[in-house]
Amino acid sequence: GGDCLEVEANINNVATGFVFPIFVDDLTIRGEGEVTITSDYDPNSGAWSLQNLITVKGQGVTIENVNLKGNPNGFYDGQCNKVVELIDGAKDFTLKDVELLPIDDADGKQNSGSIYVNVADAGNTVLENVTMYSWISARTVTAGTVTAKNVVQDFTDNTYAGYSADGVYGWNPGISGEKVKLEGFTIKVDGESNFIQQIMKDIKPGTTVELMEDIAVEEEVYIRADGVTIKGNGHTITAAEGFKMNIEGQINLVKIEADNVTLDNVKLVATADTKHTLDIWGADNVVLKDVALDHKNGKTGAPLIVNASDVTVTGAFDLTTGPNSWYGINADDTNGPVSVTFADEAEVTYTNDSGKELPKMLARALKI
Repeated sequence: GGDCLEVEANINNVATGFVFPIFVDDLTIRGEGEVTITSDYDPNSGAWSLQNLITVKGQGVTIENVNLKGNPNGFYDGQCNKVVELIDGAKDFTLKDVELLPIDDADGKQNSGSIYVNVADAGNTVLENVTMYSWISARTVTAGTVTAKNVVQDFTDNTYAGYSADGVYGWNPGISGEKVKLEGFTIKVDGESNFIQQIMKDIKPGTTVELMEDIAVEEEVYIRADGVTIKGNGHTITAAEGFKMNIEGQINLVKIEADNVTLDNVKLVATADTKHTLDIWGADNVVLKDVALDHKNGKTGAPLIVNASDVTVTGAFDLTTGPNSWYGINADDTNGPVSVTFADEAEVTYTNDSGKELPKMLARALKI
């Protein structure tokens, strides 16, 4: 904090004025037991060197088995902008078994401050078993790799959930940059986030999105990144009031156009503004585990469309059709081979909520 301000760290051509500068190589900070590193120093300044709790210049630095809680900064309404920033030649950094603790804002919402890998060459930088309440930026990295391994970003009840400036959503969970590798990366969200703009628009392959409550979306949830999992925890995705056509000209509730995607324990509910409840197109190894597809109020289409794709159904699988439904499932091989496989333990429930008998609808669903 204040005692560090006179330390001559000489980071990025700034001699002094850092809250916690690390400017030596091969330093390890390891906590034993419950250890928190924090500061109550409030710089009340937007100066670059004072935006961070920890500023790292050294190479081969490791911080492990500690909690990090950013210092309050009145310039950011008492929040910490960045908890850790790598800069000025820092590389081969390891952050392991660490929680970036949240800070409550004036409204009782939370944010921890971010991790910013602000170097061109990250070397072998690893963030492992890290829990945080903000995001990671590695957009300046052009060499080396930033590996996020078992990282959890909790964006529930978050200061930046749903936040935009002049319609621009620039404060979003996830990890930015092209030189990143995900080995277990989870974003927890609630209904306060703009799910399309903040979560799905720039989602990285291999990300798990965990729903902590029901959500309503303003346009189609379009999954085009491989290896994405939507873990629903029994919650529902439906269309918000004013649901609109997306830039691709589609009004389905959810569309999957990527490989190795999993929907797990989630209910998708169509409305009068949506077409298909779930549209799977040109995708391999899609898994529907404990999924419910409700098309009772759908505008047109079907609960499930499978086009030139390979889909496996496991666990409970509930289909509901309504008066505007074509049928329960459409498996279309017009554009390529199609496969819908029901695992041995799958339990399929079909409900015709159309108010009329639709025997062909049921038959077509069960013959897949």
